[in-house]
Amino acid sequence: MDHQAIRQNRVAVITGAAVGIGYAIASRLSQLGMKVVLFDKDQTALDTAVLSLYGKNANAQVATVTGDVTSPSALQELFTVAREFGEVSFVVNNAAIL
Repeated sequence: MDHQAIRQNRVAVITGAAVGIGYAIASRLSQLGMKVVLFDKDQTALDTAVLSLYGKNANAQVATVTGDVTSPSALQELFTVAREFGEVSFVVNNAAIL
């Protein structure tokens, strides 16, 4: 991919990142050398996603935040973790609210 937002060592933040489309995006961006912050409300699924990412790329740089997109405190934690991880250049709001 050749887009200025997708660069090695920059941070991608993905909500709903533990499974499905969110996980696929995180996986691809990680393979391209981006640091990825996975946000999801399912801790078990997040743990599985992280193991899978490291299985595909031992050099993956991954951070996780467990929470719900409807929670201001969880979103504040996501913001803090992402900013501490590096320069955020890519955000995918994939989480669904039913």
